[in-house]
Amino acid sequence: MKDSVDYIAVCEESPGETVLYGIEMKARVTGATFQRSSSHAHRRTRTNIDEDKYTEIEAMGDVNLDEYVEKPSEALQILHHAYTYQFKKVLLLVGSKQGQIVSGIWVTFGQTLLSSWGMYLMRNYELSMEWMYDKTKPQLPEREVEWALNESLGSPFISCPK
Repeated sequence: MKDSVDYIAVCEESPGETVLYGIEMKARVTGATFQRSSSHAHRRTRTNIDEDKYTEIEAMGDVNLDEYVEKPSEALQILHHAYTYQFKKVLLLVGSKQGQIVSGIWVTFGQTLLSSWGMYLMRNYELSMEWMYDKTKPQLPEREVEWALNESLGSPFISCPK
């Protein structure tokens, strides 16, 4: 399972108990994306979820992540980090192009949600990628693959007869 988390924090939760947390950083560099993130963070504080820039939530399947995480792709990315690395928590840290922290959301994903994500990944692999890794599965004919690459990339591989 491939994944790339930006940072890993090593924290001592109690004497002798070290825990790893994932940190995913996002920058809002244009005025429009910065404004949307600031508004998103402001909505959270206006509803008294948290009075500062950091929020901590437990995503157990009943939490609406879009109230906390602006982009669905970022919510899936931190879920994937938690699943792949078996992190107890993941921090999504959003900053401005000036290096200011706009918001930070600590997310703890429930075991049911993590298991469901793992089942989804396995099913996706079985349906769309297994043939690439398992040579006992039927393979795409090489000539057709080269023709498709030629058509999509505009590169001179070979021409398949029509």
